[in-house]
Amino acid sequence: MRPLNVAVVWHMHQPDYRDPETGKLSLPWVRMHALKGYYDMLRVLEWADESARAVFNFVPSLVAQLKGYLDGSLSDAYLDISRKPTADLSPEERRFVVENFFYANRRTMIDCYPRYGDLRSRARLPSGEPREFPEQDLRDLIVWFNLTWFGYSARKDYPLIRELIRQGHRFTEEQKAALLDTQQEVMASILPAYREAAERGQIELTATPFYHPILPLLCSTKAAEAGLPGRALPDPPFSAPEDAREHVRRAIELHKATFGRPPKGMWPAEGSVSPEALGIFAEQGIEWVATDEDILFRSDPKLRRTDLYMPYRVGDEKRSLSIVFRDRDVADAIGFRYSSASPDKAVDDFMNKLRAVWSKLDLTKQPALLAVVLDGENAWEYYPDGGEAFLRGIYRTVVKSKDFCWTTVSDYLAENPPRRTIKKIFPGSWIGGNFDIWIGSDEENRAWSALRETRDALVAVSDRLAPDARAKAWEHLYAAEGSDWFWWYGDDFFTALQGEFDRLFRARLAAVYHLIGKPLPRALLASLRKGRADVGRRPTDLISPTIDGRSTYYYEWIGAGMFDALKADGAMARGEQIIETIYYGADHRHWYLRMDTTPSPTDPALEQVRLVCEFPARLNMRLAVGPLGPKASVVPIALFDGERTIPVKPPARADAVVECAIPLLLLGFAPGSSCEFVLVVERDEVEVERWPRDGLLSFDVPTDTFELDHWTV
Repeated sequence: MRPLNVAVVWHMHQPDYRDPETGKLSLPWVRMHALKGYYDMLRVLEWADESARAVFNFVPSLVAQLKGYLDGSLSDAYLDISRKPTADLSPEERRFVVENFFYANRRTMIDCYPRYGDLRSRARLPSGEPREFPEQDLRDLIVWFNLTWFGYSARKDYPLIRELIRQGHRFTEEQKAALLDTQQEVMASILPAYREAAERGQIELTATPFYHPILPLLCSTKAAEAGLPGRALPDPPFSAPEDAREHVRRAIELHKATFGRPPKGMWPAEGSVSPEALGIFAEQGIEWVATDEDILFRSDPKLRRTDLYMPYRVGDEKRSLSIVFRDRDVADAIGFRYSSASPDKAVDDFMNKLRAVWSKLDLTKQPALLAVVLDGENAWEYYPDGGEAFLRGIYRTVVKSKDFCWTTVSDYLAENPPRRTIKKIFPGSWIGGNFDIWIGSDEENRAWSALRETRDALVAVSDRLAPDARAKAWEHLYAAEGSDWFWWYGDDFFTALQGEFDRLFRARLAAVYHLIGKPLPRALLASLRKGRADVGRRPTDLISPTIDGRSTYYYEWIGAGMFDALKADGAMARGEQIIETIYYGADHRHWYLRMDTTPSPTDPALEQVRLVCEFPARLNMRLAVGPLGPKASVVPIALFDGERTIPVKPPARADAVVECAIPLLLLGFAPGSSCEFVLVVERDEVEVERWPRDGLLSFDVPTDTFELDHWTV
């Protein structure tokens, strides 16, 4: 029997962070992910086995910014401050460092280093204001932020990184400068290394439309109707297929200039496809694209699970291309679950998933392809070792196996062209099989309308503009068409940097108006995120997280309610604030609660701390979780109903965070009712914090028809 072909596609992506007002990058993530993700991902493949293969998808906006760092045309605010002598920092810059140089995974990148963890624990005053660090503390913080983002490959290759980690504190200006020089050296090696690996045939390099736009929505926002029937969409719609075509054309152009040849394949931004978008890919010479399994089964509901593991032809006689579909379960296990398992168990589980697929296929008829497509950068922050052991393990284990073999998508298709055709692709993305993340909420629709109005204003005068002004105006418009701005509008996701993404989107549109000599519309003078408090959101979907006490990734708690206590007004904490963030939501059986604390919930400082939920509708009912502290990996839960105390099983779990699942029957709230609560922090049975201080958190207890009532496909 033939082996099962396995193609892993690592998607490398960053939006364009350039601030039109300053010309600088407002956020440092291209630089930081270069040190940890882009450098590591190729090196670990090369270390594992020369027979291992992989596909790396580089978004052009990422490539362009990385090149900007190297030729000196780009920098970021974090890097500029880091380069400046610490003694010369202004009060505003010192505050910026304390507020922003802890953006890293707390468990795997901060608390594991005693000095960095200590600085974090002292970074805020009881009032919530940032502390004024002395010069040495400030310099150490700057060094640690730049140091912790170096991945395992750079730590092996550069003795300076290992020496600074061992030293731990009291860094000098000379050491800081040397560290920043090392960052530049690492970044300079990345793109040439990938090009060389592609030229020797170990990897395939692919691309995404230039600024990572949702191509079907650029063609027409009406493309969202199929997956979101009845949802309010922008009216009039946004429709610019010529822009979609330009994003693809320019992506091919930059990819060829960078890597020596045009890409054969593309991963559409967020796996987003539609008949119109696929036609554009085909006419631009792209031979294959990939998307999610949901799209396959919605395109043809009669297909079986085993039909996932073969390529298809899509399009007409004039414009057609190959399309493959990712196995979501295998991809999501790598991205969201294996970080909390030991590397050996994770590798074993990965191989078991491959065997389960292999056992169900008839490989005597045609070689099959299992496509694993996922983010190639963000997941590794959650692995204690950056994912090194797991990645080495799967690369080597597959190479040694007789039942599986690594391949690239183009190599597979060269020998196994599609034998089946999809008549019409269902328009959707790799998240939910629709475009819900980027369109349909009031905020998202306002953003699309602002984009359309700006484009209309540019088109009306474009022919009369000077060539330089016209080129710059269209560049700003194309950048504003990227998906990332719309990702952070609405209630789907939360980041403390949402306001910055909103500002950058509006700044791009404002730059267009400036270049065409038109006044800026009043709607763009203020945030498009009106009507929603920055500190929290209500649940938007059912959730069923794993209760293990670990801080995982967006998708485990996607749809949950959230309250950011660090950003809330009126802290009552005595001394350091304990609660950082509260997440909450339900499925049909349980109410789920996650509490992120500072310090860690297993810190001795929290030994006498309990977390208590009070329910105004049940005046005498209290749900107590704790005490926390060093013995609290398994945390008791007790419900007091006014007359008796009832132990709740299973208990809560505490590690990086506190997580628990409470049976809904115990709470006594009827399906369809609203459960309102506050979270009280008690130390030695004395209340020290209450969240929120004013108001309540709430969620709707699911009914039997919850999914039907909220179904959007």
